[in-house]
Amino acid sequence: MVSFSPQNYNLGQPYDVYWDFGDGGSSILQSLPYLYVDSGIYDVSLLASTNNCSSSDTFLISVQPIPELDIAFSAIEGCNLVTINFINNTPNISSYNYYWDFGDGTNSVLESPSHTFINTSFNDITYTVRVIAYSPNGCSDTLFQDILIHPSPIASFSHDAFPACSPVDVSFTNYSNGAVSYVWDFGDGTTSTDTDPTHTFYSDTTFILYYQVQLNATSQYGCGDST
Repeated sequence: MVSFSPQNYNLGQPYDVYWDFGDGGSSILQSLPYLYVDSGIYDVSLLASTNNCSSSDTFLISVQPIPELDIAFSAIEGCNLVTINFINNTPNISSYNYYWDFGDGTNSVLESPSHTFINTSFNDITYTVRVIAYSPNGCSDTLFQDILIHPSPIASFSHDAFPACSPVDVSFTNYSNGAVSYVWDFGDGTTSTDTDPTHTFYSDTTFILYYQVQLNATSQYGCGDST
């Protein structure tokens, strides 16, 4: 939007004006705002006239393009510690500067940054990402995008194992938080998806065997933790 108003005219009496804005538009208003739809250089002319005389002036108006942000996101939802790539497809990308606010107190001035989002709570967190593209002439465009980060479950369990002769039955108690499914790896080639399984360990050797048991816990959003 450009404001136009005649100045320094001393015609001695009321006068009429005619504006030619150089893009096919015109006006007979003395002062007015005018919107250029397209960027470019326009040759503007003003004719001021009375019944007896007239005066004219011409000048150039340079209308700079406004950045039109075009951003793709590798994801807009994920689990704790997810890394999201921001792909900048803005036309004439190198003509502008960029400022990214990731909504977590961190920022970047890269054209296409990547960022790791953290959620160590037990609830979902939404981060509002803001990116601004601005030209050397001060023209700018802003885009917002919400990123939803789910918490990871916390895998935890106890057992009642003690040194004994084969076979040994061991009961496992699951204390995991925020999970809806489980996979137990008993370290002997067998697994279980029970919440609180009992497992029998065998040894067919004369040596003492140690089994490394691992619990993998997964939330409803596919976020996982293991212990």
